[in-house]
Amino acid sequence: MRSAELKESLQLMAKQYGYMGTDFESQSSQDALSTPSKKFSSQWEKDVDDVQGTAQELVRIDERISDITAQADVIQNKIRETEVGSSEEEQLTNSYLQLTNERNTLVHRQEYYNIIETIRQTTSEIDDLRRRIDEVTQIADDIPRSNETKTATDRLMEDLSDAMKMKSNLVQKLFATEEEM
Repeated sequence: MRSAELKESLQLMAKQYGYMGTDFESQSSQDALSTPSKKFSSQWEKDVDDVQGTAQELVRIDERISDITAQADVIQNKIRETEVGSSEEEQLTNSYLQLTNERNTLVHRQEYYNIIETIRQTTSEIDDLRRRIDEVTQIADDIPRSNETKTATDRLMEDLSDAMKMKSNLVQKLFATEEEM
């Protein structure tokens, strides 16, 4: 009976956090003649899948932020040396503000990709926890379980729930970061 309860709990959690894959759906409920649906992936989902692209983008962003910081330091020093109120000071100040705006945009993009990386790690943790729960629940229901096994299973379920909540929070944070960009 415990296996059935755990599977039902997993199904409810999966529905709540949007993880309805073939692992949790019953195959008998799917009509053999039904039209297969195409999954539309958002950009962040594609970014989560593109490990190499994310790493390259983070390197590019980091390099550009370093360049901008160096340019901004040079411009700041020139502003200190120019005459107050001159047209040169105004041009340098405008250049400095443009660099600052570009750096702020890059920092938001960097935060976006850092969140993507954390989502990737959390998804991996969720998959691992599911695998471990599946291993524990493979024991037949008619075989009595020890309290240690029950406690371990409950702990795995709590860990899975926490990981799913964390991923959900990260996705919400990602959406907020996208709005700021």
